[in-house]
Amino acid sequence: MRYLVISGAIVVLFIILIQTWVLTLVKVQGRSMEPAYKDKTYHLIYKLAYISEEPRKGDVISFREQGVEGIIGLDMIGRVAGVPGEQINGVVLQDEEFYILGDNPIYSNDSRKFGPVEMEDIKGKFVTGK
Repeated sequence: MRYLVISGAIVVLFIILIQTWVLTLVKVQGRSMEPAYKDKTYHLIYKLAYISEEPRKGDVISFREQGVEGIIGLDMIGRVAGVPGEQINGVVLQDEEFYILGDNPIYSNDSRKFGPVEMEDIKGKFVTGK
C-alpha cells in the first residue's frame, strides 16, 4: 500500500512538473485562428521551444494578452507574421518584437490592433494542429 501511495505521488509530481515547465494543454476560445484551429479544441503548447531560438514566420504561438491592463493569466494565440528587423504595416519590428496575426482576420484581435508582441510575452509554440 505504501508503495502505491509513493508511486502515485511521484506520478502526480511528474505530471505537474511537465505541465509547468515543458508542455501544457490549452483550449482555443474564439474563431480567430479558424480554419486551422477550431473554437473549443484542445492543443499542446511546448514551453521550451524558444529557449535557444526565436519564433519564426508561420509559427503558431501562445502569448500573454496584450493591451489589457490589470488582467492576469489570459493567453492568446496567433501566427507569427513578422520577425525583428522587418517592417509590417508601417511598423518596424525591434529586437525581440514579433508581429502576430490571427488566421481569421474578421474575428482576430492581433498586432493590427495592439502592435508587436515582445519575446518576454511569448509563452510557447503550438505542437499540435496545422
